Formats: sequence, C-alpha cells, structure tokens
Amino acid sequence: MRPRQSDRACAIASLLILMSDPPDDTKECRYALTMDFLRTELATALVFATLAGHYRKSGRHDRADRALSDAENGFEEIVRFLYDPKNAKYTTASERGDLKHQIRLLRKILDAVKPSHR
Repeated sequence: MRPRQSDRACAIASLLILMSDPPDDTKECRYALTMDFLRTELATALVFATLAGHYRKSGRHDRADRALSDAENGFEEIVRFLYDPKNAKYTTASERGDLKHQIRLLRKILDAVKPSHR
C-alpha cells in the first residue's frame, strides 16, 4: 500500500510547525522529531528502492518505475534537509555524518535499480 501524498505533506507540515521557535521545553522534542522524521524518510526510501529492484527483476517495469520515483523523492527530501544550513541546528554533527553515509548507500542502490534500456 502506497502512502498518500497528503499524509507525507501533513507530516512535513507538523514538523515545520514544531520547528518554528517553540518554547524551550519542547526543543528537545523538536530535535528528536527531526531525527525520527529523517530516519523514517530514509527507511521508507530504502523500502521503495528495494521494491523497485524486485519489480524490475520480475518484469513489472511500471511498478518498478513508480517505486523508484517514490524512493528518489524520499532521497531528495533528506538531501534537501541535510544540506540546508538553517537545518544544521536540528541535528548533531555525528547524526548528520551517519545520515550522509546512509544516503550515499541509498544513492548506490537507486543507481543500481534505475532502468536499463528496455
């Protein structure tokens, strides 16, 4: 079952609201939610990339293309967040390093799953 685009938009909107200068007692929560969001986005992108590979191997190219598109969207979302300097305050250097390593691995998987000339 594919997540609805509106669900993703709602999650992003909720995160942005929390990040818009909450009181000090919710800043810890904001940081935790940010990392949860990024890890969830990464895990979802990995699932879609894996599905794309399985679909491609079984000859279901239309489904593979859809799953690959969803994985690419997740990848781009993570990269956009991580490399935007204004978001650096929401993650530690260690967390950013770990996420950057994981998105490099995701990029390799996405490149391997991209369609060859049919």
